[in-house]
Amino acid sequence: FMMIMLISIQADIDLTGTTIDPKHELLTEVVGRYRLAARQFRDNQLILPFDIQFSIQDIIKIDSSINEYHFRAMIQLDYQFDLLHWNSNDTHNRYYDIDEIILTKTILQSLWLPDIHLFDNDTVSFDIEHESAKVHRNGLVQWIRRGLFTATSPIDLTYYPFDRQYLHINMYNQEQKLKLQYQEHNISKINTHLPRSFNLWKILFNDIEKPSTENLTLIYQKNN
Repeated sequence: FMMIMLISIQADIDLTGTTIDPKHELLTEVVGRYRLAARQFRDNQLILPFDIQFSIQDIIKIDSSINEYHFRAMIQLDYQFDLLHWNSNDTHNRYYDIDEIILTKTILQSLWLPDIHLFDNDTVSFDIEHESAKVHRNGLVQWIRRGLFTATSPIDLTYYPFDRQYLHINMYNQEQKLKLQYQEHNISKINTHLPRSFNLWKILFNDIEKPSTENLTLIYQKNN
């Protein structure tokens, strides 16, 4: 009787041990598909459409004596790989109730991500404090970097606080085999949170002036 009981317990342990968490299983599958999709885009030199958001979250310091701005901001890129979607209509599907998958820091280090860099490294620096990415059930990837920006730009306080300051931030895609193109038909807004009532910030990308309340068109592609 004791022998039968022990065998029964062992069988239960083995059965439990082989159970795989659907979310972990989907993560493994999605990562494999992601690598395949990125490889196809690079090998065929396809254009990857994306949306970008640049949000100033906190203005830390403005030093007019050395013409420096210090602020925290977030850069978010949204792009889509059709290979990454999973079925959400079939209730018998193991993943039907999973809406999104978070890519861990370890996984991010092993995957291709849009390599967006600041063009003027001598006047603008970006100290990344947090990086994350997640994949939605429709294949949409949201890649976010948050951190501290330090920018050098002329500051004229002659008409303070009724002045308007201009800050040039140019970005480019460093990836040589994969082109990134901003989607002109689904344009994100440059969102800024200003702790002051007057208009201190106006963002300029690629020398195309757009107020923060309007849409902005950007095209990032291979540099010759």
